[in-house]
Amino acid sequence: MARPGKGQRYLEHGLMAGDTDRLAGVDVARGVAMLGMFVSHVGPDKGSAGSWLWVFDGRSSALFASLAGVGIGLLASRPGPPGMAMSLGGLRFRLAVRGMVVAVIGLLLLYLGTPVAVILPSYGVMFVLVLPLVGMPAPKLLAAGAIALTAGSLLVLALRQWVTGEAGATWPATAEALLFAWKYPALAWVGYVLTGMALGALLRDRPGGTARVMLLSGVAVAVASYGASALAGTLWAFDVESWPGVLLSPVPHSTSPLEMLGNAGVAAAVLASSMLLLPGHRAGPLAPVAAIGSMPLTIYTGHIIAIAALGDDVVRNPLSPLPLLGIMFGAAVFATVWRTAFGAGPLEQLVRLSAAGARRG
Repeated sequence: MARPGKGQRYLEHGLMAGDTDRLAGVDVARGVAMLGMFVSHVGPDKGSAGSWLWVFDGRSSALFASLAGVGIGLLASRPGPPGMAMSLGGLRFRLAVRGMVVAVIGLLLLYLGTPVAVILPSYGVMFVLVLPLVGMPAPKLLAAGAIALTAGSLLVLALRQWVTGEAGATWPATAEALLFAWKYPALAWVGYVLTGMALGALLRDRPGGTARVMLLSGVAVAVASYGASALAGTLWAFDVESWPGVLLSPVPHSTSPLEMLGNAGVAAAVLASSMLLLPGHRAGPLAPVAAIGSMPLTIYTGHIIAIAALGDDVVRNPLSPLPLLGIMFGAAVFATVWRTAFGAGPLEQLVRLSAAGARRG
């Protein structure tokens, strides 16, 4: 049997413990995204004046979505010769199955009734939306990502206005909500995945040079986007819930073009910083963070289950840092031990086996 290509093993989150083909920088960036979502959900006083924890809200989930695209781009940029890596058709099939399984897991998590807006159903939809563009050159993917982040944002806001009369309206997860009225509207958020696919393709060819350019570009985009919103706010007291002020909103999850582009810039800068700090396959002292990032589906699911067990107050009224610290510590210990013993996380292995079984069927 032919040995799977490096990209295939990366996408499947390392099927063997100690897989040296994983990029430590990408795993650490994904671990940072996971830790940031923990803070957004159960961080104490994150909404109070003077708290710095608000910076994680919206940006962590955008980084999470962007890194999904990076994994696809790392693989699709060089499918390799026959027998050494999956074809683009095979990759698209696996992504479709992965999207469906992730969406189902997300819907099951919604039934737990936590106050958290679970990203996984939209995440699964995004995997399906990008299928026709898998394998596209990086410049075209960047253009597609920019269009989705801007025009997609406008489409989402227009649909919300048309359906509800309020551009800022969202509602519980339904088929249409996942596309334009959920906290993570796939029609716009797919731009993060597409941008990540482009960055993954570029990182695979020239990791060092690409990371430096990515860092500068990400910072520039973030400063320009958030700066434009701040400047508009000083010149004009606009309502971020209605037109045309909603187009300039910097509020997390407002889905304004400026918020979306700013988040994309932050995601690129975080990934670039991680790649420059850890250009190889070893995470060193950041190994626990990399372990969390190596099994995001398992860790994300686990933290939602933990929130359900602890009760709604850890999200709605998080007065103590203990739940946050406990979830972080538990995630790091579990991920480190499991990765050392078994490699890929349990849900990552489930997704891989589901794709393999569907392919054989």
